[in-house]
Amino acid sequence: MAQGSVVHRVRAEVADVDRGFYGDVDVRLARHPSETARNLVARALVYCLEQREGLEVAGALCDGDEPAFSVVGPDGTRLRYVDVGLPSADRLHRATKAWTEVAVYCPKDAAALRAELGRRAVHRVETIEAYAMPASVLDPLAESLERTLTLQVVRTDGQLLVTSAGRTVSGELERITLG
Repeated sequence: MAQGSVVHRVRAEVADVDRGFYGDVDVRLARHPSETARNLVARALVYCLEQREGLEVAGALCDGDEPAFSVVGPDGTRLRYVDVGLPSADRLHRATKAWTEVAVYCPKDAAALRAELGRRAVHRVETIEAYAMPASVLDPLAESLERTLTLQVVRTDGQLLVTSAGRTVSGELERITLG
């Protein structure tokens, strides 16, 4: 019998000075058996950093062109596509054609994203917001991952400070230029 997804609850106090968002987050994220703890932590942090009205979690991580998170307007307009990982150039090409805004957060080697996008023309590549996520934040949080993740997340001047279980980690959320 195949192993099922594990649901993790993320509760966070977020102070995103760079975007002017201050508030509490409470979300459940399903972790597929093939997903690493590091990637789940990355998705949890991205959900915190992308907080805005209408932010939704994707139905399933393996659903083709579906982003990890999205914002769809009341009239059905596809406003914001947010992916976590290293999406293919083809996937981003389709996303930039269908969505008003596209953002990508890379929990691994961001140079691989640049290389992937250099192999194929991507519609509006210069408008994609891309960020390299700091290993100095992801790795310690992944090592101590529990079913309930309680965080305090602060972003200011591109710096990310995260406190979990009395331990604070920090690193730069580096903006990457793609086009």
